[in-house]
Amino acid sequence: MIIIDPISLRDTTVTRPTALEYCDRNGLLQIAPPNTLAVTYDQADLAKAPYVLLAGDVLGGTSGLVYSNVPITEQVYSADTTYAKDAVVYNPTTHLTHKSMLDANKGGALSDPTKWTKGIATNRWKMFDELNNTQTENPEEILVVLSPEMIGEGLYLGNVQADEVRLSQTDLVEGVVYREISSLVSSSGGSSYYDWCFRPAYYKDYFITQAMLPYASALVTISIRRPGGLAKCGMCQIGPIDEFGPSLYGLSAEGKDYSSTLFEMDGTSETIFRPYAKRMSVDVRVENDQIDYIQQRLFQLRQRLIVWIGGPYGATAVCGRYESFKIVIPGLLKSDMALQIGGGV
Repeated sequence: MIIIDPISLRDTTVTRPTALEYCDRNGLLQIAPPNTLAVTYDQADLAKAPYVLLAGDVLGGTSGLVYSNVPITEQVYSADTTYAKDAVVYNPTTHLTHKSMLDANKGGALSDPTKWTKGIATNRWKMFDELNNTQTENPEEILVVLSPEMIGEGLYLGNVQADEVRLSQTDLVEGVVYREISSLVSSSGGSSYYDWCFRPAYYKDYFITQAMLPYASALVTISIRRPGGLAKCGMCQIGPIDEFGPSLYGLSAEGKDYSSTLFEMDGTSETIFRPYAKRMSVDVRVENDQIDYIQQRLFQLRQRLIVWIGGPYGATAVCGRYESFKIVIPGLLKSDMALQIGGGV
Protein backbone atom coordinates (compact mmCIF):
# COMPACT_ATOMS: atom_id res chain seq x y z
CA MET A 1 0.00 0.00 0.00
CA ILE A 2 1.48 3.26 -1.20
CA ILE A 3 0.04 6.66 -0.35
CA ILE A 4 0.52 10.13 -1.77
CA ASP A 5 0.12 12.71 0.98
CA PRO A 6 -1.11 15.80 -0.93
CA ILE A 7 0.26 19.21 -0.14
CA SER A 8 -2.05 22.18 0.35
CA LEU A 9 -2.11 24.51 -2.65
CA ARG A 10 -2.88 28.21 -2.84
CA ASP A 11 -2.17 31.04 -5.27
CA THR A 12 1.57 31.72 -5.53
CA THR A 13 2.99 34.87 -7.09
CA VAL A 14 5.88 35.18 -9.51
CA THR A 15 7.96 38.31 -10.01
CA ARG A 16 9.94 39.07 -13.17
CA PRO A 17 10.52 42.68 -14.26
CA THR A 18 10.72 41.99 -18.00
CA ALA A 19 8.66 40.24 -20.66
CA LEU A 20 9.84 36.84 -21.90
CA GLU A 21 9.42 35.07 -25.22
CA TYR A 22 8.15 31.47 -25.25
CA CYS A 23 6.80 28.88 -27.70
CA ASP A 24 3.16 27.75 -27.43
CA ARG A 25 1.82 24.23 -28.19
CA ASN A 26 1.33 25.16 -31.86
CA GLY A 27 4.97 26.17 -32.30
CA LEU A 28 4.23 29.90 -32.39
CA LEU A 29 6.31 32.42 -30.46
CA GLN A 30 4.42 34.37 -27.81
CA ILE A 31 5.30 36.98 -25.20
CA ALA A 32 4.76 36.38 -21.48
CA PRO A 33 4.17 39.75 -19.76
CA PRO A 34 6.22 40.75 -16.72
CA ASN A 35 5.32 38.94 -13.50
CA THR A 36 3.78 36.07 -15.47
CA LEU A 37 5.37 32.65 -15.63
CA ALA A 38 6.48 31.56 -19.12
CA VAL A 39 5.63 27.93 -19.95
CA THR A 40 7.23 26.90 -23.21
CA TYR A 41 7.26 24.02 -25.63
CA ASP A 42 10.42 22.94 -27.42
CA GLN A 43 10.05 24.59 -30.82
CA ALA A 44 12.29 21.94 -32.41
CA ASP A 45 10.19 19.07 -30.98
CA LEU A 46 6.63 19.94 -29.98
CA ALA A 47 6.05 16.31 -28.91
CA LYS A 48 8.09 16.88 -25.76
CA ALA A 49 6.51 17.89 -22.47
CA PRO A 50 6.34 21.66 -21.88
CA TYR A 51 8.49 23.20 -19.18
CA VAL A 52 8.97 26.45 -17.28
CA LEU A 53 11.27 29.00 -18.86
CA LEU A 54 13.08 30.89 -16.10
CA ALA A 55 14.82 34.25 -16.48
CA GLY A 56 15.37 35.70 -13.05
CA ASP A 57 11.88 34.79 -11.85
CA VAL A 58 11.31 35.14 -8.11
CA LEU A 59 8.56 32.92 -6.71
CA GLY A 60 6.42 33.47 -3.65
CA GLY A 61 7.56 31.44 -0.66
CA THR A 62 4.44 29.26 -0.37
CA SER A 63 3.48 26.02 -2.06
CA GLY A 64 0.75 26.49 -4.59
CA LEU A 65 -0.50 27.14 -8.09
CA VAL A 66 1.95 29.38 -9.94
CA TYR A 67 0.34 29.33 -13.39
CA SER A 68 -2.81 28.11 -15.11
CA ASN A 69 -4.03 28.66 -18.65
CA VAL A 70 -7.64 28.18 -17.48
CA PRO A 71 -9.23 31.65 -17.33
CA ILE A 72 -11.19 32.84 -14.31
CA THR A 73 -14.56 33.90 -15.70
CA GLU A 74 -16.21 34.54 -12.33
CA GLN A 75 -15.94 38.03 -10.85
CA VAL A 76 -14.15 38.68 -7.58
CA TYR A 77 -16.45 39.65 -4.72
CA SER A 78 -16.29 43.28 -3.59
CA ALA A 79 -18.19 44.69 -0.62
CA ASP A 80 -18.46 48.01 -2.50
CA THR A 81 -20.34 46.51 -5.46
CA THR A 82 -24.11 46.06 -5.65
CA TYR A 83 -25.11 42.63 -6.99
CA ALA A 84 -28.38 41.51 -8.57
CA LYS A 85 -30.17 38.36 -7.56
CA ASP A 86 -28.46 35.18 -8.90
CA ALA A 87 -25.19 37.04 -9.55
CA VAL A 88 -22.20 34.74 -9.08
CA VAL A 89 -18.97 35.89 -7.46
CA TYR A 90 -15.99 34.10 -5.97
CA ASN A 91 -13.87 34.41 -2.87
CA PRO A 92 -10.18 34.80 -3.90
CA THR A 93 -9.06 33.22 -0.63
CA THR A 94 -11.12 30.03 -0.75
CA HIS A 95 -11.70 30.00 -4.55
CA LEU A 96 -15.34 29.09 -3.87
CA THR A 97 -18.23 30.65 -5.78
CA HIS A 98 -21.20 32.31 -4.10
CA LYS A 99 -24.63 33.11 -5.56
CA SER A 100 -26.59 36.20 -4.56
CA MET A 101 -29.98 35.43 -3.03
CA LEU A 102 -31.53 38.88 -3.39
CA ASP A 103 -31.47 42.05 -5.45
CA ALA A 104 -29.48 45.14 -4.43
CA ASN A 105 -27.09 42.92 -2.51
CA LYS A 106 -24.31 45.18 -1.24
CA GLY A 107 -21.91 44.89 1.66
CA GLY A 108 -23.20 41.54 2.84
CA ALA A 109 -20.53 39.09 3.94
CA LEU A 110 -20.20 35.97 1.82
CA SER A 111 -20.63 33.95 5.01
CA ASP A 112 -24.16 35.41 5.51
CA PRO A 113 -26.56 32.62 4.42
CA THR A 114 -29.45 35.09 4.11
CA LYS A 115 -27.63 36.92 1.30
CA TRP A 116 -25.32 34.39 -0.33
CA THR A 117 -25.45 30.69 -1.18
CA LYS A 118 -22.08 28.94 -1.17
CA GLY A 119 -21.33 26.99 -4.33
CA ILE A 120 -18.45 24.91 -5.68
CA ALA A 121 -14.95 25.99 -6.67
CA THR A 122 -14.23 28.15 -9.70
CA ASN A 123 -13.48 26.36 -12.95
CA ARG A 124 -9.73 26.90 -12.53
CA TRP A 125 -9.72 25.43 -9.00
CA LYS A 126 -12.17 22.53 -9.41
CA MET A 127 -9.26 20.15 -10.08
CA PHE A 128 -7.68 21.17 -6.78
CA ASP A 129 -10.72 20.86 -4.52
CA GLU A 130 -11.70 17.72 -2.60
CA LEU A 131 -14.48 16.70 -5.00
CA ASN A 132 -13.67 14.17 -7.72
CA ASN A 133 -16.90 14.83 -9.67
CA THR A 134 -16.24 18.55 -10.22
CA GLN A 135 -14.00 19.03 -13.25
CA THR A 136 -11.81 21.84 -14.50
CA GLU A 137 -12.52 22.26 -18.22
CA ASN A 138 -10.56 24.02 -20.96
CA PRO A 139 -10.48 23.65 -24.76
CA GLU A 140 -7.71 21.34 -25.99
CA GLU A 141 -5.34 21.69 -23.03
CA ILE A 142 -5.22 22.30 -19.30
CA LEU A 143 -1.77 23.64 -18.50
CA VAL A 144 -0.78 24.28 -14.88
CA VAL A 145 2.48 24.84 -12.99
CA LEU A 146 2.74 23.85 -9.33
CA SER A 147 5.35 24.83 -6.78
CA PRO A 148 5.30 22.09 -4.10
CA GLU A 149 8.07 23.71 -2.00
CA MET A 150 8.91 20.22 -0.74
CA ILE A 151 9.94 16.85 -2.11
CA GLY A 152 6.90 15.47 -3.90
CA GLU A 153 7.57 12.41 -6.05
CA GLY A 154 3.91 11.42 -6.45
CA LEU A 155 1.22 12.88 -8.69
CA TYR A 156 -2.37 11.69 -9.11
CA LEU A 157 -4.89 12.98 -11.66
CA GLY A 158 -8.44 11.66 -11.31
CA ASN A 159 -11.64 11.85 -13.37
CA VAL A 160 -9.60 12.92 -16.39
CA GLN A 161 -10.95 13.24 -19.92
CA ALA A 162 -7.97 13.70 -22.21
CA ASP A 163 -5.78 12.00 -24.81
CA GLU A 164 -2.49 12.30 -22.97
CA VAL A 165 -0.70 13.82 -20.00
CA ARG A 166 2.69 15.53 -20.25
CA LEU A 167 4.74 16.23 -17.16
CA SER A 168 8.02 18.00 -16.43
CA GLN A 169 10.07 19.20 -13.46
CA THR A 170 12.17 22.35 -13.67
CA ASP A 171 14.71 23.04 -10.95
CA LEU A 172 15.54 26.68 -10.29
CA VAL A 173 19.27 25.93 -10.65
CA GLU A 174 19.64 22.86 -12.89
CA GLY A 175 16.76 23.56 -15.29
CA VAL A 176 14.63 20.71 -16.66
CA VAL A 177 15.43 17.57 -14.66
CA TYR A 178 12.50 15.27 -15.50
CA ARG A 179 10.00 14.70 -18.30
CA GLU A 180 7.23 12.16 -18.79
CA ILE A 181 4.55 11.64 -21.44
CA SER A 182 1.70 9.19 -20.91
CA SER A 183 -1.04 8.35 -23.40
CA LEU A 184 -4.47 7.77 -21.89
CA VAL A 185 -5.71 5.93 -24.97
CA SER A 186 -5.95 2.22 -24.20
CA SER A 187 -7.20 -0.84 -26.04
CA SER A 188 -10.25 -2.63 -24.68
CA GLY A 189 -9.32 -5.86 -26.45
CA GLY A 190 -7.14 -7.41 -23.75
CA SER A 191 -4.96 -10.18 -25.18
CA SER A 192 -7.12 -10.72 -28.28
CA TYR A 193 -5.49 -9.44 -31.46
CA TYR A 194 -8.88 -9.26 -33.21
CA ASP A 195 -10.40 -7.25 -30.38
CA TRP A 196 -7.33 -5.04 -30.26
CA CYS A 197 -7.82 -4.22 -33.95
CA PHE A 198 -11.60 -3.89 -34.15
CA ARG A 199 -13.05 -3.15 -30.74
CA PRO A 200 -13.26 0.55 -29.84
CA ALA A 201 -10.46 1.99 -27.76
CA TYR A 202 -11.23 3.56 -24.43
CA TYR A 203 -9.58 6.35 -22.50
CA LYS A 204 -8.16 5.87 -19.03
CA ASP A 205 -9.65 8.38 -16.64
CA TYR A 206 -6.65 8.59 -14.33
CA PHE A 207 -2.91 9.23 -14.31
CA ILE A 208 -0.44 8.24 -11.59
CA THR A 209 3.30 8.67 -11.38
CA GLN A 210 5.67 7.95 -8.53
CA ALA A 211 8.80 8.69 -10.51
CA MET A 212 9.33 12.41 -10.10
CA LEU A 213 12.75 13.34 -8.80
CA PRO A 214 13.35 14.48 -5.20
CA TYR A 215 13.88 18.19 -5.88
CA ALA A 216 12.28 20.27 -3.14
CA SER A 217 12.31 23.54 -5.09
CA ALA A 218 11.41 22.23 -8.55
CA LEU A 219 8.41 23.57 -10.48
CA VAL A 220 6.06 20.88 -11.81
CA THR A 221 4.42 21.53 -15.17
CA ILE A 222 1.33 19.44 -16.00
CA SER A 223 -0.22 19.44 -19.46
CA ILE A 224 -3.55 17.61 -19.89
CA ARG A 225 -4.17 17.51 -23.62
CA ARG A 226 -7.18 16.77 -25.78
CA PRO A 227 -6.57 18.25 -29.24
CA GLY A 228 -9.80 19.26 -30.94
CA GLY A 229 -11.85 18.60 -27.80
CA LEU A 230 -12.46 19.70 -24.23
CA ALA A 231 -9.82 18.66 -21.71
CA LYS A 232 -11.20 17.90 -18.23
CA CYS A 233 -9.69 17.04 -14.86
CA GLY A 234 -11.52 16.36 -11.61
CA MET A 235 -8.64 15.80 -9.17
CA CYS A 236 -5.00 16.86 -9.03
CA GLN A 237 -2.99 15.79 -5.98
CA ILE A 238 0.78 16.09 -5.61
CA GLY A 239 2.94 15.28 -2.62
CA PRO A 240 5.47 12.98 -0.94
CA ILE A 241 5.13 9.19 -1.04
CA ASP A 242 4.89 6.85 1.92
CA GLU A 243 4.58 3.04 1.96
CA PHE A 244 3.02 0.82 4.61
CA GLY A 245 3.74 -2.57 3.05
CA PRO A 246 2.60 -4.81 0.17
CA SER A 247 -1.10 -5.20 -0.51
CA LEU A 248 -2.34 -8.78 -0.36
CA TYR A 249 -4.45 -10.61 -2.91
CA GLY A 250 -8.14 -10.45 -2.09
CA LEU A 251 -8.33 -6.68 -2.42
CA SER A 252 -11.83 -5.52 -3.32
CA ALA A 253 -12.68 -2.35 -5.26
CA GLU A 254 -16.23 -1.13 -5.59
CA GLY A 255 -18.19 1.89 -6.75
CA LYS A 256 -20.94 3.73 -4.95
CA ASP A 257 -23.48 5.62 -7.07
CA TYR A 258 -25.45 8.25 -5.18
CA SER A 259 -28.01 8.64 -7.96
CA SER A 260 -31.60 7.65 -7.22
CA THR A 261 -34.61 6.53 -9.25
CA LEU A 262 -38.15 7.47 -8.24
CA PHE A 263 -40.99 5.25 -9.44
CA GLU A 264 -44.57 6.40 -10.02
CA MET A 265 -47.73 4.35 -9.49
CA ASP A 266 -47.93 3.46 -13.20
CA GLY A 267 -44.36 2.14 -13.27
CA THR A 268 -42.77 5.14 -14.95
CA SER A 269 -39.65 6.45 -13.34
CA GLU A 270 -37.40 9.45 -13.08
CA THR A 271 -33.67 9.19 -12.36
CA ILE A 272 -31.80 11.92 -10.53
CA PHE A 273 -28.10 11.71 -11.39
CA ARG A 274 -25.72 12.45 -8.53
CA PRO A 275 -21.98 11.96 -7.96
CA TYR A 276 -20.30 8.60 -7.52
CA ALA A 277 -17.40 7.46 -5.37
CA LYS A 278 -14.85 4.65 -5.35
CA ARG A 279 -14.31 2.42 -2.33
CA MET A 280 -11.63 -0.12 -1.50
CA SER A 281 -11.07 -2.83 1.10
CA VAL A 282 -7.50 -4.10 1.30
CA ASP A 283 -5.28 -6.17 3.58
CA VAL A 284 -1.69 -4.98 3.93
CA ARG A 285 1.28 -7.02 5.16
CA VAL A 286 3.29 -4.91 7.61
CA GLU A 287 6.54 -5.49 9.46
CA ASN A 288 6.04 -5.81 13.22
CA ASP A 289 8.69 -3.21 13.97
CA GLN A 290 6.62 -0.74 11.90
CA ILE A 291 3.31 -1.30 13.69
CA ASP A 292 3.62 1.65 16.08
CA TYR A 293 4.72 4.00 13.29
CA ILE A 294 1.89 2.92 10.96
CA GLN A 295 -0.75 3.30 13.67
CA GLN A 296 0.54 6.75 14.63
CA ARG A 297 0.75 7.77 10.96
CA LEU A 298 -2.80 6.66 10.25
CA PHE A 299 -4.13 8.59 13.22
CA GLN A 300 -2.35 11.65 11.83
CA LEU A 301 -4.06 11.07 8.46
CA ARG A 302 -7.60 10.65 9.77
CA GLN A 303 -10.20 12.73 7.93
CA ARG A 304 -7.57 13.88 5.47
CA LEU A 305 -7.84 13.42 1.72
CA ILE A 306 -5.11 10.95 0.71
CA VAL A 307 -4.32 9.06 -2.48
CA TRP A 308 -4.29 5.32 -1.66
CA ILE A 309 -2.59 3.07 -4.24
CA GLY A 310 -3.37 -0.55 -3.47
CA GLY A 311 -2.23 -2.13 -6.72
CA PRO A 312 -1.24 -1.63 -10.35
CA TYR A 313 -4.75 -0.93 -11.66
CA GLY A 314 -6.73 2.28 -11.79
CA ALA A 315 -9.51 0.59 -9.83
CA THR A 316 -7.08 0.15 -6.91
CA ALA A 317 -6.19 3.86 -6.72
CA VAL A 318 -8.61 5.79 -4.52
CA CYS A 319 -8.44 9.43 -3.52
CA GLY A 320 -10.31 9.70 -0.26
CA ARG A 321 -10.25 9.07 3.48
CA TYR A 322 -9.76 5.83 5.35
CA GLU A 323 -12.79 4.79 7.37
CA SER A 324 -11.13 2.25 9.65
CA PHE A 325 -8.03 0.11 10.08
CA LYS A 326 -7.41 -3.04 12.07
CA ILE A 327 -4.00 -4.59 12.78
CA VAL A 328 -3.84 -8.31 13.60
CA ILE A 329 -0.51 -9.60 15.01
CA PRO A 330 -0.30 -13.37 14.39
CA GLY A 331 3.45 -13.81 14.79
CA LEU A 332 6.80 -12.31 15.69
CA LEU A 333 7.85 -10.77 12.38
CA LYS A 334 4.88 -9.79 10.21
CA SER A 335 1.29 -8.73 10.74
CA ASP A 336 -1.78 -7.98 8.64
CA MET A 337 -3.65 -4.70 8.56
CA ALA A 338 -7.17 -4.38 7.15
CA LEU A 339 -8.00 -1.00 5.64
CA GLN A 340 -11.39 0.36 4.62
CA ILE A 341 -11.10 3.37 2.30
CA GLY A 342 -13.88 5.59 1.07
CA GLY A 343 -13.24 7.72 -1.98
CA GLY A 344 -14.38 11.31 -2.38
CA VAL A 345 -17.40 12.07 -4.52
